[in-house]
Amino acid sequence: MFKKVSVLVLCLSVFGMGVNDSVVAKRKQRAAARRVKSSVASKTSNNSTVTSTPVNEVVPEQLPPAPVGGQPVPVYDDGMLKSISDKVDAVDAKAAALMKAMENAKKSQEDMEKREKAEQKTEVTKMYSDLQAKIDEAGSACSGIKSNIDRIFGLTTATTVSSGLGMVAAGTALTTGVMKSKADKMASVDGVSDKEFATYVDKLEKLTLEGGTEAELNETLAKKSKILGNIRSIAMGAATAASAVSLGTSIGATLNAGRLADKMEECDRKVSDMRSVKATAEVVAQDSGDTNLINLVQKANNIASKCSGFDKGNISSLRRMMKASAIVSGIGTATAAAGTATSIMANSDKVRNGSEGETSEDTEKRAKKEKGLNLASNVLAAVTVGAAGTSTALSGVSMAKAKKDSGVAEECEKAF
Repeated sequence: MFKKVSVLVLCLSVFGMGVNDSVVAKRKQRAAARRVKSSVASKTSNNSTVTSTPVNEVVPEQLPPAPVGGQPVPVYDDGMLKSISDKVDAVDAKAAALMKAMENAKKSQEDMEKREKAEQKTEVTKMYSDLQAKIDEAGSACSGIKSNIDRIFGLTTATTVSSGLGMVAAGTALTTGVMKSKADKMASVDGVSDKEFATYVDKLEKLTLEGGTEAELNETLAKKSKILGNIRSIAMGAATAASAVSLGTSIGATLNAGRLADKMEECDRKVSDMRSVKATAEVVAQDSGDTNLINLVQKANNIASKCSGFDKGNISSLRRMMKASAIVSGIGTATAAAGTATSIMANSDKVRNGSEGETSEDTEKRAKKEKGLNLASNVLAAVTVGAAGTSTALSGVSMAKAKKDSGVAEECEKAF
């Protein structure tokens, strides 16, 4: 009963009906009066005595409501109280429904946030995987460029050295060939200049004073010519070998330069693909704040920066130069080989001394042949010098070009 009264009083206070402590006190008095009256009636009935109520006695239920603040307190019957109770129940039901709706909305919001986080995590994982795959592809494409450049540098260096040695050898052959031709002229006193003839006479006079003869002088000159011829042949053989090495290294450098250019193109293409994925990954990394993805994006940025300095035009120029070096080295090898053969032939005893019983006409022909072979050998030596010198110059420039991209390649490979 008191619980119901409390609810009603609360309701009245909500609706602004002004119930105070005096009203509650009066109601308690009425309730007490009812209990007293009920007790008296029970005792009267048991004792079979009737006690009349005085006329002037006021029953507590009949007491008028006590005024509150000068205003009469309204009296509510059971119907009004039930109506108010129903309204309170309705308000409670609406409040409960509202609370339920708020709880459902909160749960829906939490579920949505969970889904968004899950989707974001999935997106981050996929983006990390995609970017890492592109980095791996770029790393595979760009790896080995440094070793290729070093190999080309080694080949161009070898070409420079070998062609240089070939030039020196061919130059030696040319010098000794010229000296041999002079000795041959003096020995035969055929076609010598006045100065050369005077030198021959001086040597002959000195030899005569020493008790020698002209035949001994001619024999000395013939031996000198033979020795010079042998030296020329050996030098031309060395020039042939050096030019052949230069040819091989030039071809090797040319082929490697072609592969290097292709590898640089592939590296650029893969780095460009990585940049495209990196641009999207940067946005995802900023939105998610994922540390791993942020670090991977920074790595991709560093790779893009370090692997963008290759000078493909420089490599193409190197390739053309080494191709030209191979061509001239080939020419030098051919001329050196031919010069070696002609020098050996010109210095052979058969050509120099002839055979027994040969006629004067045969001797004249043999002398012309020897002279022609010596001249051809000297000319071939001169051509070999030119070819080797050209190859040396081309390979020397190529060395500098090969070294240019070596630092870039090293930094690029370190970035992975």
